[in-house]
Formats: sequence, C-alpha cells, structure tokens
Amino acid sequence: MSLVLADSSSFTDETPRMLLKQNDFAGLESALERLKGEAGSAAVHELADDLVASADRLGPTQLRVYDEVVRWLLRRSDGPVRVAVAERVCAAANGPDLTVRDLALDPEPTVAAPVLRRSPLVRNADLLAAAERGGDGHLRAIAERADVPEPVTEMVAARGSPAVLRALAANPTAHLSPAGLDRLARAARDDRELAVGLLKRGDVPVRLTQNLVQHAVGSGTGRLRQGGESSDPAPTAGSASPRFLPSTAGLRRAEAQ
Repeated sequence: MSLVLADSSSFTDETPRMLLKQNDFAGLESALERLKGEAGSAAVHELADDLVASADRLGPTQLRVYDEVVRWLLRRSDGPVRVAVAERVCAAANGPDLTVRDLALDPEPTVAAPVLRRSPLVRNADLLAAAERGGDGHLRAIAERADVPEPVTEMVAARGSPAVLRALAANPTAHLSPAGLDRLARAARDDRELAVGLLKRGDVPVRLTQNLVQHAVGSGTGRLRQGGESSDPAPTAGSASPRFLPSTAGLRRAEAQ
C-alpha cells in the first residue's frame, strides 16, 4: 500500500483526503499542524469514511494501517471530531477494530455511547472495561445494547443509577445473571417503573414475581380496604381520575404470567 500525505494547499477547494505510507507517522504530526480547524477535522472524517467504505476491499495489512492512522488521529482530536467519527464507524461490521475499541473506552460518554450501544466490533472485554470505568452515560449505552452478556449486565446493575437500571430491565435481549436480577429486584422496591419493566421480562424467576407485582401495582395506589376498595378519598369534580386498582384475581393472573 503506497500512500502519501496530500499537500496542505489542496485542502482549500476540495474535500480533504489523507493518505499515509505504511507505518510512516513521522511526518503526520507536522502535517496536522498545518491542517488547523475545519480542514483537519474534515480530513479525519474522510479518512474514517474511507476506512469503513473500503474495509471489504482492503487486505489485512492495509486495513490495519488505515485503522492505526485513524486511531492515532483521533487521540489528537477534540471531542466533536471524536463524536462524529464514532457515529460514522459504529455500524461498521469490519475494519476499524482498534478505532472502535479506543472510542468505547473514551472518557466522554457522548463519544463512547454510539459504539457501546451499536458497534458489532466491540468485544465483551471492552464492554466490561467500559462498565467498570465509565460513568452513567457509558452504563446507559451498554444497558441498551443488544445481547449484552451476563458478566457485563451484572457490572451495569451493580454500578448503574436508577435510570440505567430501568433501561437494563427494559432491554429484553440483555442477559441477566441471578445476582443481577436480585440487584434489580431490590432496587424495584422503591421504583415502580423498574418493577413494571422487570415484570415484562421472560427471565424473572417465580420467587421474585410476587414481590414485583406488589411493588408494580401497590406504589402510589393507596392502601386497600377490606373488599378491595381504596382508602383514598373519592375524587371530586374536576380532579384527576383515581389509579386503577386490580382485583385479587387480576393480581393472581399477573403473578402467574
């Protein structure tokens, strides 16, 4: 692969295009110094686009070179550039492995979230590392990812905020370990939305279902009197409609489900 870096004079009237000789990083930094502002950002964007578009046509060595260059450039780019590239590469099924892994562990959640949520190139080890080190934005993106394995969801459940736990419970493809389910069930005692989300899943053990039903229908409904009537006062004209209180038979059916 014979690649050379284009002269900076060509970046004024045409779309930037950066080509690099294999493993020749020596001249790249000085060239970047000449490509300030929008021209430098556009160059990074276009090289990332080339990498994704050409992944199926390049050989392993060529692909690795492109990937190394994009990753090297992104480490020297600001947040908006990294976000834009993350959005470009998150759907790629082949090619920017190193770039995607770097983005997945980026400390900025807006940069990491697109690849954590959608990229098929992110490994389970990368997800676990991001779940261990990242903040709530990282955890939320992982919680919404398809087919997240149990060790990762367990870490997300252990570290996540209530909003993250709700997202995890609402993801039917997330694989929850017994420890993760117990953590979510404990949090659901004070979170009706989380309790409802867990009840909609198909992997909640029967032993947890009864308590979840109670939390899901009992929170904010008032205490029940004998005969199934609410202890809340009757609504007055113009007031909001009272919450629906299910019958005992309805609760049993929900529990069975």
